[in-house]
Amino acid sequence: MRKLNFRRKKISTMSLHTYLERLRYIDDLIRRKATGDLEALSRKLKLSKSYTMLLIREMRELGFPIKYSRYKGSYYYSKEGRMIKNFFQEDMPENGIPLSDKEMGKITGGRCFMHFMQNTMSQWPG
Repeated sequence: MRKLNFRRKKISTMSLHTYLERLRYIDDLIRRKATGDLEALSRKLKLSKSYTMLLIREMRELGFPIKYSRYKGSYYYSKEGRMIKNFFQEDMPENGIPLSDKEMGKITGGRCFMHFMQNTMSQWPG
């Protein structure tokens, strides 16, 4: 298991909103394949190269599958996906087709859930 380095620069000097906006912008650039190399990405973000690298490293720690292509000279995701609600989610699960919002709304707890609820409710006094 990799040990986290807590001695690096802290993000606390900026607001959480600013931090998340930067992550969203990096995510957008990666999905559009428009990051360029570290120097170009740093210029686009108007940040130092070391701070940009810190943001990339932190995104990786959050689960973003960020890779760098020396051939293309750009960052990319090794899996299809995007940042949603400030975190990364894969567009399609590895084992099948994703459910639509309508299908997700139809999902209930199922048989195991109902069995659990019946057992739990029967144990309540009253």
